[in-house]
Amino acid sequence: DSLFEILIEDNGRGFDPTLPGIGRNGNGLGNMRRRIENLGGQISINSASGHGTRLRIVVKVRPARWPA
Repeated sequence: DSLFEILIEDNGRGFDPTLPGIGRNGNGLGNMRRRIENLGGQISINSASGHGTRLRIVVKVRPARWPA
Protein backbone atom coordinates (compact mmCIF):
# COMPACT_ATOMS: atom_id res chain seq x y z
CA ASP A 1 0.00 0.00 0.00
CA SER A 2 1.04 3.59 -0.62
CA LEU A 3 -0.09 6.86 0.91
CA PHE A 4 -1.86 9.61 -0.99
CA GLU A 5 -1.48 13.00 0.71
CA ILE A 6 -3.19 16.30 -0.02
CA LEU A 7 -1.93 19.44 1.71
CA ILE A 8 -3.79 22.73 1.37
CA GLU A 9 -2.52 25.90 3.05
CA ASP A 10 -3.56 29.52 2.94
CA ASN A 11 -2.70 32.75 4.68
CA GLY A 12 -6.30 33.88 5.07
CA ARG A 13 -8.12 34.98 8.19
CA GLY A 14 -8.27 31.45 9.67
CA PHE A 15 -10.77 30.21 12.26
CA ASP A 16 -10.86 28.43 15.59
CA PRO A 17 -11.52 24.73 14.80
CA THR A 18 -12.28 23.98 18.47
CA LEU A 19 -15.41 26.15 18.53
CA PRO A 20 -18.65 24.18 18.91
CA GLY A 21 -20.31 23.56 15.56
CA ILE A 22 -17.19 23.94 13.41
CA GLY A 23 -17.13 20.95 11.05
CA ARG A 24 -20.26 19.38 12.49
CA ASN A 25 -23.08 20.92 10.47
CA GLY A 26 -23.89 21.32 6.80
CA ASN A 27 -21.84 19.88 3.97
CA GLY A 28 -18.46 21.37 4.84
CA LEU A 29 -15.69 20.07 7.09
CA GLY A 30 -17.83 17.45 8.83
CA ASN A 31 -18.83 15.90 5.50
CA MET A 32 -15.18 15.85 4.37
CA ARG A 33 -14.11 14.20 7.63
CA ARG A 34 -16.77 11.46 7.36
CA ARG A 35 -15.89 10.67 3.74
CA ILE A 36 -12.16 10.49 4.42
CA GLU A 37 -12.65 8.32 7.52
CA ASN A 38 -14.92 5.99 5.48
CA LEU A 39 -11.91 5.48 3.18
CA GLY A 40 -9.73 4.66 6.19
CA GLY A 41 -7.93 7.98 5.95
CA GLN A 42 -7.19 10.85 8.26
CA ILE A 43 -7.77 14.58 8.06
CA SER A 44 -6.14 17.23 10.21
CA ILE A 45 -7.02 20.91 10.34
CA ASN A 46 -4.70 23.47 11.87
CA SER A 47 -6.02 27.00 11.98
CA ALA A 48 -6.16 30.02 14.24
CA SER A 49 -8.05 33.27 13.87
CA GLY A 50 -5.89 35.70 11.92
CA HIS A 51 -3.25 33.14 10.95
CA GLY A 52 -4.52 31.11 7.98
CA THR A 53 -5.40 27.44 7.71
CA ARG A 54 -3.60 24.18 6.92
CA LEU A 55 -5.61 21.13 5.86
CA ARG A 56 -3.89 17.73 5.51
CA ILE A 57 -5.57 14.60 4.16
CA VAL A 58 -3.86 11.19 4.08
CA VAL A 59 -5.43 8.05 2.57
CA LYS A 60 -3.89 4.62 1.97
CA VAL A 61 -4.14 3.49 -1.64
CA ARG A 62 -3.59 0.09 -3.17
CA PRO A 63 -2.16 -0.47 -6.64
CA ALA A 64 -4.78 -1.19 -9.28
CA ARG A 65 -4.91 -4.78 -10.46
CA TRP A 66 -5.77 -5.35 -14.07
CA PRO A 67 -6.87 -8.71 -15.45
CA ALA A 68 -4.14 -10.58 -17.31
